[in-house]
Amino acid sequence: MKRYFDEQDRKKRIGWVDIAKFIGIFFVMLSHFESCPSFLREFFTPFYLAIFFFCSGYTYRHREGFSAFFRKKVRQLVLPWFIYSNLNIILSNIKSFKHHRSGFTTELFRNLLQIRYYDERLWFIPALFSAYLAFYFVIRWYEKKKDRGQLLLLCAVLAFLRKLYKQFMNPELLPWKLIKLPWHIDYIPTALLFMVLGYLFRDVEAPFDEKLDLKWKLLIAAVYLLLVYVPYMGDISFVWFADFFYDHLCHILGIILIIMIAKKIPAYKILLYIGSNTLIYFCLHNKAITALEVCFKRFLSGLYQTVTANPLLSALFCAAMTAIVALLLIVPTAFINRYLPWTVGRKKPPHTNNQ
Repeated sequence: MKRYFDEQDRKKRIGWVDIAKFIGIFFVMLSHFESCPSFLREFFTPFYLAIFFFCSGYTYRHREGFSAFFRKKVRQLVLPWFIYSNLNIILSNIKSFKHHRSGFTTELFRNLLQIRYYDERLWFIPALFSAYLAFYFVIRWYEKKKDRGQLLLLCAVLAFLRKLYKQFMNPELLPWKLIKLPWHIDYIPTALLFMVLGYLFRDVEAPFDEKLDLKWKLLIAAVYLLLVYVPYMGDISFVWFADFFYDHLCHILGIILIIMIAKKIPAYKILLYIGSNTLIYFCLHNKAITALEVCFKRFLSGLYQTVTANPLLSALFCAAMTAIVALLLIVPTAFINRYLPWTVGRKKPPHTNNQ
């Protein structure tokens, strides 16, 4: 397996970004365990998806025309989504561990619509694609204006308009009876904000690293934990406009927390490898997790019930099982990178004669 790690090293990548993406995909996988306790979900919900949008904005370089950019994103995102989401549907109809909400053809059709909670599969990949399209034009405008204030104001206004839509839109007005829109158009403002923050972070990364000493880091971590857990423990809710500011503050502090952690974690090859292959992990992890849970329920049902009845034991169980799934998926990830890289928008790695 070292061969595949070495091949990954030859690519020009940013270590802390791959570590941050590893943290993100770890919590994505963990969130899909049925036994994941609510107190743990409260901790990672603000950042576990936002960090991917942030990293996408951070690594973006505005160098090509829209036509070339569009083709590249279709190859890197739409093609993998189409292949693995439909493969997921086919496998589920051959052997499913969960109840099907609709028939095979209906699932295929709804998957093409990509409406959240409407039998869509691998929703995050199309959501990232749609966000990238908007991001391209926003950054092209910003590169001409060079006005950070206007850029951030635009993103804030769009995010607030999304909040208004979520708050006041009547789902009965849409044929699918949900306020979600095809190809996650309704999610673009939130994703765009995180991508823009990532894009702008490059300009402030040096002072961020220099001025954020241990005291500031501990303060940020403490504030984040208070913001997340005080409303949770006290069962506090906010009116919708206050919830908008609270929610985004948690998101932003969560992203900062992950950046701080990612920049301190040693760059172990296995973490970098998983972090650089999060697309494959996102496509494959759900089936592995479901199969693992089914095995526990069938063969260790007493132990499984005992563990899941205790929130702390359940959290430890989920974390351990997520680590196991992450290790197991290295094998199919290496296989895909070696023999089927086109399915995830990559070129075949070069062969070496001395190995």
